[in-house]
Parts: sequence; structure tokens; C-alpha cells
Amino acid sequence: MSTPHSPQLLVQATLQDVARAVPALRAVLPARLAGPERDALEIALGEVLTNIVLHGFAGAVGAPVEVRWAEHPHAFVVEVRDTGCAIPRAKLEAAGTASFAFDAEDIAALPEGGFGLALVKAAFDVVDYRSEDGVNCMHLEKRLA
Repeated sequence: MSTPHSPQLLVQATLQDVARAVPALRAVLPARLAGPERDALEIALGEVLTNIVLHGFAGAVGAPVEVRWAEHPHAFVVEVRDTGCAIPRAKLEAAGTASFAFDAEDIAALPEGGFGLALVKAAFDVVDYRSEDGVNCMHLEKRLA
């Protein structure tokens, strides 16, 4: 998907830049997506970028994060590339909708985290991740009707 001609956004690995980037990314989402789908993708993209800042770079300012996107007739595709620490394979595989199965009324049993990747997987139809030669790439696709 990633070509020199794909639109891109470079985001500094800070929470302040993530906060500025997320509305800009919402603006490029396909207009044919319904409001709830747009909201879910916006939240998911915010989670991806926030996780890179907090976990990939452990809060230290790192190299810019590159976000590229393309709208195809049947899918909206996003690629996010960074040079932070890779996502542990076990965390990626464990993330899923089962993360949302908890008793919200049992405050003591509420999980402290682990929802970010599950939200990403719930929002996008395809979530692929690879890390090679110090570069992490998350490939995300949302099917369009």
C-alpha cells in the first residue's frame, strides 16, 4: 500500500502531537462511513498512535511516526510505521473482543488496560503487524460497502 504518492502524516512521538493528529486523521476517513464507524476508526487510530508513544518509545520523544492512507473502491487502508519497540507477539495475539468480557459492576475486577489493541481489532477488518530491521508496520483495512 505504501507508495511515495500515498498521502501521509508525520506525527512526533508525543501525546500532544497525537492529540493534534487524530482530528486530522478523522478528516481523511471516507465520507461513506457511517458516524459510529468513523468514531470507531478515529478511536482506533488514536489508540495505535498513543500505544506507540507510551509503549514503543516509553514516553521518550522518538523519531516521527509515519501514517499513510489510501481509499480504494472496497477498502480504506492505513499503514502506521515507527521505529520504537515492537509489540510483543503474545500481546498482539491475545488482543480481541474477549478483552471486553468483564463485569463492569465489579470495580475490583476491572482490568487496568489491554483494551487498545482490542479496540483496533474491533474497528478494522484487517490488522496485520510486522517488525523488521527496527521498523514496525501496522497495516489496517476497513472494508467499504
